[in-house]
Amino acid sequence: MINVLRALGLTLLAIAIGLVLVIRFAPMRVDRWHVNPELAQKQPGNNDYLLRPYGAALNGADGIAGVFQGDAASLTFQLQKTALAEPRTRLIAGDSQTGFITLVQRSRWMGFPDTITIMTHDIGSDRATLTIWSRSRYGTNDFGVNKARVTRWLDASPMVLIDPAAAPAP
Repeated sequence: MINVLRALGLTLLAIAIGLVLVIRFAPMRVDRWHVNPELAQKQPGNNDYLLRPYGAALNGADGIAGVFQGDAASLTFQLQKTALAEPRTRLIAGDSQTGFITLVQRSRWMGFPDTITIMTHDIGSDRATLTIWSRSRYGTNDFGVNKARVTRWLDASPMVLIDPAAAPAP
């Protein structure tokens, strides 16, 4: 009986370790995750956070982004720089010159990957706005992690928000 329990325990441990390794090392396919966030539809459940650009209809998103001083490429560059300053974050596609980037940030303990796609647009002389979609790869509830990340990155960016009335409600 003890050998059966030991074997069962070792089997369960092996399965748990296997799941952790799959989560931590699963590749992030660029063709699946680097998608136009302006065409995004929020996922079922509470597993993502989506801001549409200034002037767009809410259309199921969580909020509308504000207007920032500067051009779209500078806004993308500053957000990318802010994001990459955080641990366990890396760029998987795009570049700031195109105004379209996708990053992955992994959780500290389990390495759960969250994907963040940012697309910026010029909307006039020295003015820009963005679409940002932060989503979890696994699970059905992110416990507010995606919203907190987007808020933190926008707050930490040196880009000046010139139309805070357009910013998302808290």
